[in-house]
Amino acid sequence: ALGPDHPSLAIDLNNLAGLLKSQGKYGEAKPLYERAIVIDEAALGPDHPGLATNLNNLAGLLSNHLGEHHRALQLMTRCESIYERALPPDHPHLLGSKLAKAVLEARCATVPRRYDQLQPGTPVLLRHLQDRQYLNGRAALVLSFDAAKGCYHAKFAESKEKDIAVKPGNLLQLAEGVQVVGEGSDAAPAATGSIVGSRLEATTRLFAVQGRAGDEPTWAPEAQLRLPPGTLVIITGVQQKPELNGTLATIESWDSAAGRYVLRRTAADRLKLKPSNVTLVLGEPGQ
Repeated sequence: ALGPDHPSLAIDLNNLAGLLKSQGKYGEAKPLYERAIVIDEAALGPDHPGLATNLNNLAGLLSNHLGEHHRALQLMTRCESIYERALPPDHPHLLGSKLAKAVLEARCATVPRRYDQLQPGTPVLLRHLQDRQYLNGRAALVLSFDAAKGCYHAKFAESKEKDIAVKPGNLLQLAEGVQVVGEGSDAAPAATGSIVGSRLEATTRLFAVQGRAGDEPTWAPEAQLRLPPGTLVIITGVQQKPELNGTLATIESWDSAAGRYVLRRTAADRLKLKPSNVTLVLGEPGQ
């Protein structure tokens, strides 16, 4: 029998998701596509064309049927990047991804993107809830942000439980496609996977990056993480422009030559910062 993280299972999940989508069961298809991505990323690596196919499938579902255009664009951008590295410039898959990305960019242009909020559909982990401790450690999906109350509304991915409202400091983004690298090194990543937890040791916050379900996670400080596009961060420790500190931005890309993230605070405000100047922690618990 095949294990729960075998690439053949990812193929079956994709096929089942496609069937559910054809039946109009879009909400049921979504987690299957997401699970297939996690499996293939761990089994095949972050630059395999098979992973790009899964990203393309999920992006199509999100944009065409669930209205999550911005998250779909993030996935398609990553899909195109994988194809560019793996395929010749005239390959139909690469050309198709470029066309799909252009369509998504046009759709997103009609729905202004917020770069200072978690996007709908972002997977998160609930943490440090004092009044609902039984929910700590549970995974959920972001639905929306209530600016008046300063909290996110989230739902449990595989449950019919009631939606919940939580402060940003009580959420940890379960970012996918995170790389753990040697400090100050351009060497191949020591690990690639999804963030599944965090802990504080003395004054250093460590994050757990897990390649496959059941694997022992790799713990690393933020400075040794390469966060994927679409990750929301808080800017911190900038000395030349201290007014930036405490503001939120979304990672657009990683500039390997400069050793910096390319970030956006708004559609018109783009900047580059070192890994030491961003943090995944969106606030203190309860804030």
